[in-house]
This record gives sequence, structure tokens and C-alpha cells, in this order.
Amino acid sequence: MADMASPPRQASTGSTPERQKWANKMEFILSCVGMSVGLGNIWRFPYMAYANGGAAFLIPYTILMITVGKPMYYLELVLGQFQSLGQTHAFNCFPLAKGVGVCMTYTCFFICLYFNVLLAYAMVYMVHSFKSPLPWSTCDPAWADENCFVRDTDVSCRTVESNLYKVFGKVQEEHTNNTVILDRDGIPFAVPRDVYLNLTHGCTNATQTAAEQFFYKSVLSISGGIDEPGKLKWDLTVSLFLAWVFVCVALLKGIKTSGKIVYFTAPAPYVILSVLLIRGLTLPGAGTGIAYLFIPQWEKLFSGFVWQQACQQIFYSLGASMGTIICLGSFNDFRNDLRRDIMIITMADFFTSLSGGLVVFAVLGNMAYNLDLPVSSVAEKGHGLAFVAYPEAASLIPGSNVWAFSFFLMLLLLAVDSQFAMFESFLVPLKDEFPVLRKYPSTLSIVTSTISFLVGLSMTTEGGLYVLNLIDTYIGGMILPIIAVMELYTVCWFYGPRRISLDVEFMLGSPPGSFLKLCWVLVCPAALTILVVRSVMTHSRTSDRGKLYPLWADILGLLFVVVGLAMVPLFAYLYAKKKNYDVAECLKPAHDWGPQDPGLYGNYIAFVRKRGFKRSVSEGVVVAEAEDAVSSTRALVTSPSDASSPPRAAEPARGFVPFTSLPVSPVRSATSLLDQMYILGMPERHDVLTEDEVSVVTTTPKAEPGEEINKETKA
Repeated sequence: MADMASPPRQASTGSTPERQKWANKMEFILSCVGMSVGLGNIWRFPYMAYANGGAAFLIPYTILMITVGKPMYYLELVLGQFQSLGQTHAFNCFPLAKGVGVCMTYTCFFICLYFNVLLAYAMVYMVHSFKSPLPWSTCDPAWADENCFVRDTDVSCRTVESNLYKVFGKVQEEHTNNTVILDRDGIPFAVPRDVYLNLTHGCTNATQTAAEQFFYKSVLSISGGIDEPGKLKWDLTVSLFLAWVFVCVALLKGIKTSGKIVYFTAPAPYVILSVLLIRGLTLPGAGTGIAYLFIPQWEKLFSGFVWQQACQQIFYSLGASMGTIICLGSFNDFRNDLRRDIMIITMADFFTSLSGGLVVFAVLGNMAYNLDLPVSSVAEKGHGLAFVAYPEAASLIPGSNVWAFSFFLMLLLLAVDSQFAMFESFLVPLKDEFPVLRKYPSTLSIVTSTISFLVGLSMTTEGGLYVLNLIDTYIGGMILPIIAVMELYTVCWFYGPRRISLDVEFMLGSPPGSFLKLCWVLVCPAALTILVVRSVMTHSRTSDRGKLYPLWADILGLLFVVVGLAMVPLFAYLYAKKKNYDVAECLKPAHDWGPQDPGLYGNYIAFVRKRGFKRSVSEGVVVAEAEDAVSSTRALVTSPSDASSPPRAAEPARGFVPFTSLPVSPVRSATSLLDQMYILGMPERHDVLTEDEVSVVTTTPKAEPGEEINKETKA
């Protein structure tokens, strides 16, 4: 196991490559937007809004986006950018919680596994979109059974009875020889016989549409349950292989390659989404579908369940608590002003969700119009919306092949952007824990992608969808909110709002506002704690289309959760053991908490000392790091050939104050490194530095925020 602390800050010697940085801000923003804006914006948000009050749902969604989503995103970017390390080091501010970062990495790996399977589904549908007619527009005997019908040409008897209930269900008509008694959810009602016979003549008792059977019987060849894995589906297997090849190639050189690819993969879905939106809004019946999405049901505004659903949607949409946001932020320049970036990213996510809802429900409204059905009877949720409802609706639009292909290409691009970021967030902690791996980024990408592909094959079998749903339920649905709660309490309570505010001030030049701190300390922890409690209380056995999973499958899912969460106490125990179970030492920030640049690190220590904080790390460790920094600085400015001549003055890096150039108080020995470090707040003492002691380090108005400027004094 790697040492739980980072190596001392020192100049790169060439044996270990330096950590990568974004080439420019645009790469960072596009990568964040690509990660946050994903499949959930297209297939989860529209149904969520429709089922939870329409426009009324947008009120809690907007409120929680401002008070929970944006503050969480801000906090995670700060954790990554401040230390320039991934999620396994993000909690060095309170090192007992290192396991939270490890748990994030564990979770991210499993989500990557099933996310690429969804990407493979989109690939399969893209290929089928070239066929005319679209294969899901007819009941092909090769895969369809007697329960298959085409809504465009066949009339379901269930639909007829549903329509009759709307007309006659509330009419108290006496039963005579001229009436027929029907039953609707246990409620009997009478219908005139001639009306009944006329409407039911030629209707079919089939219960599954062609689009539904195509997905389950042709694409998946779905088995009877998770205990019947069946054979590998060759088309899904090939698609999954291609998906992992694409991800592997994109990450061969880390963000150097993926940062360039996102210039295409991030904006392209918006072009397609705009075209689909314009086409959808011009279809007959589009207004009816959009009305279902946005007409408010105000009574649901006061439902706790609706607020819970809004919080879940924001949480999963932005990608919080997987470590992905922390990882992407860690490649930023230390002084990057991320406040504007967060506004751009969260607004892009919000408006993409709205646009996705308009696209989907405009097309579903057209489908309902063509079939003379209510929108509620054609709306689906989850993957059913993407792979059943929308394809069926697209098959009714002139030029259906073009629109179907465009839709699945958009899904593919949205998924692959998210996958780039998530899989990079799995690789980065490995490189941070074992820096030698940075020398072999291509090998690491190939090996991990191959392993992931092999593990993911379990989801390309005939029972693969059951495995995917199980992982999504327990890893994506249960463990992520728990991680978020632990993350918030660790940083905003145990480390403390004042300390994290000082860190932000040192990095960005000004502290976070009172509203943001209130959200960090109270609103976010409270909202997510309630979400976790409600989720646990309402948790039920896993099921698919009404069929319960076997008990052992749910136990396995819970085991996934337990193993992930066990990382937290395990790494807390290891750290406590390393500190000889000294409680006071265990509660202090780790010695490597702070900027990675040696000069910025020294200035940071001085900065927090000037603000009244006591020494928080052991003196020996700090002095050792200081000596390493001094040695590195001397090595950079003294060449071996000139060893006999006096070394020239070092040109400090941005914000760097060479330790040996700091003036020494006349009452202390000029030869003592520890004395020289006094002005950086390192001595073994329990009071705050005096004004005289810090006067040698001042900040001018023109200095970079938080950077201390060395004031030269004459001998």
C-alpha cells in the first residue's frame, strides 16, 4: 500500500513526470460541461418533471440547484484546484477521511462499467437507424411474438377500454341487455353494447409495442432474470469493445488527448439538440406534449417526495460525489478564478435539461396526436424513454431514419463525454497514489480499459440488463448520496467553514460569500441527509418491469455498498495507527495539505498563521519539506560546472519566496533554518505571530491574491 502522504514538494527531477494541466480554460469548461451534461438530462429529467408536477417541479429544482447543486460543485472544484491532486488526496485537510476519496474512486469505477454499456446500446441503435423501414416500426417474426402490436396500425383493446372508462366510468348507467360491464382497476362500469362492439371490433389483445419488443427481445434478448445470464450478445459485445477502445484512445495521454477531443464531442450534441428541437416544435401535437411537461400541478409543490426527486436529479445530473469534479478541478492553474466557470457549467446543465425535455415531449406529443392517444400512455421513464418511447415516436415522423440516427448520435456523444471524465477520474487517483504510473499513461489506459471491458461483459449477456439495474440501484442510487454527506461534514464541519474559507481566499483573492458558506454548513448537509434518510426508509427490493430480483441479488447489491463504505473506517484506522493513535495529531490537517508549488505552500502557511491559526503540522515534517524546497531551489540555479563560483540569485516562481532569502530576526541565529522559518509560522508555539514577526512578509495591493512579497532589508 502506498504511503498515505504525498512526497515532499520539490522540483521535478525528470524521473517522475509532472502532473498535467489544462492547456487553457476552454478545455476545462468543455470537459466539465461534457461530464455534467449527460444521458440523465435527456431521459431522466423530462420524465421526472412530467411525473412530479410539470412546471411546479421546476420550482424546487431551481431552488435546490442554487442552494445545493451549485455550492456542491463549487466545493468540489475548490478541493481539486487547491491541492492539484485527485479525490484520494482531497481530504488531506482532515486525513482521517481519506477513505471518502477512496470510496469515490471505487464508486466511479462501477459507474464507468455500466455507463459504457448504455453507450453500447446507443451504438446498436445507430446502426439499426440505417435500415428502412426502422426495425422497431414493425413486428418482425424473427424476434416478435403474439403479444407484439404496432400502435400505428393496430388498436390495443386495453387502450379502447381505457378510453371507454374516461367516457362512461363516471356515468351511473343501469345494467341491461344493451350494456356491457367492464372493469377498470376493480371498478365496474357499464358501456352501451353497440358502442363497445363498434370500438373493439378488430382490436388486438397484444400488450407490447413493436418498439418495446425490439429493445427487449432483439437488442437484449432478455432472459427471465438475473439468475439466467444466458449467452453473450455479439452485437452488444462488439459495441462495448468499440466504446472502450474509444475511451482508451482518448485517455492515452490523459487530458492532453481528451482535452482536444472535447472540442468536438462537447459542442456537437448541442448542435444536434437544436436541430431536433426545431423539428420537434414544428410537429403537429407538439404543443400538447409540451403542455404535459410544463402545465403546473401546484398541489405537488408541497410534496416532500417531489423535493426529494428534484434533489436527486440535480445531484446525479451534475455528477457530484464521484470525485469527477474534484479530478477535473485538480488540472487547473492554482489561481484560476473558478467562480465564473461554475456559473457557466451549472447554467449549461440546467438549460440542457429543459431543452431535452422540450425535444422529447414535443415528439411524444406528435406521437400521441397521430395515434389519438393521451401523452401519458406513450411516456416512458429511464432507458425506456430513450430506447422505446422516443424511437417509436421518431418512426412516425417523415424522414424517420435521419431523426432516429441524430437522436442516438446525440446520446452517444453525451455519454462518451461523461465517460471520458469519469474514467479519467478513476485513473488520476492511481497516478497520484503511485506517481511512477505517470511515466506510463498509455499502458495504464490500455490495461485498465481492458479489465473494465472484461468485467463489463457480464452486462452484454442476455441477463445483462438485470446486472446493470442492480449496479445502478445500489452504486448509483444508494452509495453516492452517502458519500456526499460524508464529504460535506468532513470539509465544512470537521475541517471547518473558516479554514476552507481562508483556503478559498488565499487561492482566489477573496473569501466565499456568506450565502455560500451557509449552504455549505447547513443547507447542503441538511438536504442530503434528508435525501439519504428518505432513500433508506423507502428502499425496497430491486425489481424490473414488476418482477422482483432474487434475495441473493439484493444482498449482493448491499455488499457492494458495504465494501465501498468500509473504505472510510479502514483508512481512518490506518491513519490513526500511523499517528500512534494520538487523537490531537489525527485531527490536524496533513502536512501536505496546501498548494503543490513549494513557494505557494510556504506563503500559504504564513497566510493562515497571520489569520490567527496555530501550527497544525509537526515541526519536523515542515522543516524537512522546507529543506527539500531549499535544496530544489538551489539545484535549479546552480550548475555543476560553476560549482566554485557564487550561485546567481534565484528567479522565484510565481508567488515563490525562497526560504533562504527571508530576513532573519536579529535576536535569532542567522544559521538556523528553523529560525529562518519562524516568519512562516512553523515554530513549536501555541500563540499567534506578533506584528513584528510578520512585518517582514507583507502583501502589496498589486500582488496576486494570497501571495506574500518578500521585503528586502539591508544588513
